[in-house]
Amino acid sequence: MARRRKGPEKAMEDVQREEMQRKCPECGSTEIEHDHGEYYCGKCGMVLE
Repeated sequence: MARRRKGPEKAMEDVQREEMQRKCPECGSTEIEHDHGEYYCGKCGMVLE
């Protein structure tokens, strides 16, 4: 029988998106903000996909 982890589950796509958005590819900042459905760098303002 397969074991299941307790707690909320995340889709692999969501996990990959979170990993990608922890650091700005333009300036390297980890100050990632979320507003109006978009993620952007809090330091340089670059909108992340």
